[in-house]
Amino acid sequence: MKPLLSTLRTVAAQVVPAVACMIVFGLALALSRLAPWAGQVQYKLVSTILSSAIAITSGGIVAALVSRNGRLAGASVFGFLFGTFAFVYLLGPTPLVVIPVGIATLLAALGGALGERVVRGREGQESQMVA
Repeated sequence: MKPLLSTLRTVAAQVVPAVACMIVFGLALALSRLAPWAGQVQYKLVSTILSSAIAITSGGIVAALVSRNGRLAGASVFGFLFGTFAFVYLLGPTPLVVIPVGIATLLAALGGALGERVVRGREGQESQMVA
């Protein structure tokens, strides 16, 4: 039973951040397209890139909050896997896909570091409340 629970926890640690990442991307992109100058191609490109960066970072935060041990590693793995699937789908199997996958991994690791700070802060508050 323990191996099954461990496997489900590992799968959830990658699926939940991916869902959160897609939700944040959709919301950020929709909000950015409400601007009056949203019809310009350059604005659409920049807003899509910024929405992607915000979404992957928030996915890293969620990955850090969901995983129990190795929060930063879990967030980095999430960024690598999500970035690989997304960018290979968008760009095709080309060697240039290494650059955006690396950036996605770093952004998710940044989110993981932020999530780890949140968890540490919450644990510190709980220990102060107990004492």
